[in-house]
Amino acid sequence: MKDNITVLLFSAQNIVFGVYAGQVEELLKIGDVIGTESFDQECRVQYNAQEFQIIDFSQRLQLEERPERRGKIKVLSEEQRYPQGAGDISTLEPSPKILMVKHEHQEGGRGIYLECPKQLMSLPVHCIHRLPVLMRENTRVPAIWGIALVEGRPIILVDLTQL
Repeated sequence: MKDNITVLLFSAQNIVFGVYAGQVEELLKIGDVIGTESFDQECRVQYNAQEFQIIDFSQRLQLEERPERRGKIKVLSEEQRYPQGAGDISTLEPSPKILMVKHEHQEGGRGIYLECPKQLMSLPVHCIHRLPVLMRENTRVPAIWGIALVEGRPIILVDLTQL
């Protein structure tokens, strides 16, 4: 049995998320996929002779920032937000990217716009916890399947096939 899994960590709206690296085909610059350096809505694109749907991670998880709460949100520094330590595999350039999802059994592919991919990390399996039953049954987003606690910091784990 594996003692660690490799995850790609990224942030959206000051929340750290992780996805299993085995679900990631490529991580690309926005301009390489959609032809511009900005992303403002979901779209379909041709990439490597295949059609891909590009979705916005923050919008799909309904992470829209509420204007009335902006003044109350404390923005964490990079050091506070991401775990640092022996599990780091590599640090990524913190600029928006399109994550191309592996798609073995689907027609067409899918890309996911990420605001701030940060690092690949080897997570010890004992740090990973399933969502409590109440949260699993009432979540608006079935893609969220668990939480990892690393150095006291939570990482929300997401299944890319469920987005």
